Amino acid sequence: MSYGWVKLHRQTLSNPIFKNDKLFRVFIYLLLSARHTEGEQMIGDAIVNLKAGQWATGRIAISRETGLTQQNVRTALNKLEKLNILTIKPTTKFSIISIVNWEKYQQDNQQVTNNQPASNQQVTTNKNGKNGKNEDKENSGKQVLPPCPQKELLAIWSEAMPEQRQPRVWDGQRAANMTNRWKDGFKIMKSDNSGPLYDSKESGLIFWGSFFDYMRQSDFLMNNCKPFGLDWIVNKANFTKIFEGNYHG
Repeated sequence: MSYGWVKLHRQTLSNPIFKNDKLFRVFIYLLLSARHTEGEQMIGDAIVNLKAGQWATGRIAISRETGLTQQNVRTALNKLEKLNILTIKPTTKFSIISIVNWEKYQQDNQQVTNNQPASNQQVTTNKNGKNGKNEDKENSGKQVLPPCPQKELLAIWSEAMPEQRQPRVWDGQRAANMTNRWKDGFKIMKSDNSGPLYDSKESGLIFWGSFFDYMRQSDFLMNNCKPFGLDWIVNKANFTKIFEGNYHG
């Protein structure tokens, strides 16, 4: 947990997001989480270089921290992005969220004028504490891979891809494939970083939530392909093709 404080401008009261509790909750969570200086964040096994005002996270993590459903979080993020309050750069493992005009939020209250757009008058600065680059790094000791949380992954799939085929029975080869792909997810996270292995259930769930979000960016998969199921995705050949971007662009 990061400690410190933020300044919140009074004109937040007149901003449209203040009147939408879900939008406001997601924005405040991201604001309190964002780095106040350039540095590193460890997410899963990856060490991510971030600028001030950025935070690497996933829809699942935001859902758990805010108490909102993943669909609520997705809707809130889309609206905040359309309002030019933040930008989102998705990857196959997580998303890097940037607060737009973060530098302007660093000014003193007297420097923020009424002529600024409402979305630029919400906040000023986030003081996360004295730990600097190391404050976001968790225990990086090698751990045993957590068991594949089949039910939780099925729930994530159902919420992320409601228009696709939902399995009525999930056992046998389907469950075995999911377990193998669960392990592959950690291998992918590790391959992107030479640091020590850091394996947790949370990082695995973040990976899969981001992976499904990455799939939704494929026009072919979402609009030009017949409905598919999670069993098709956890097939090793199909999983590899999706991850390598064969269905994107």
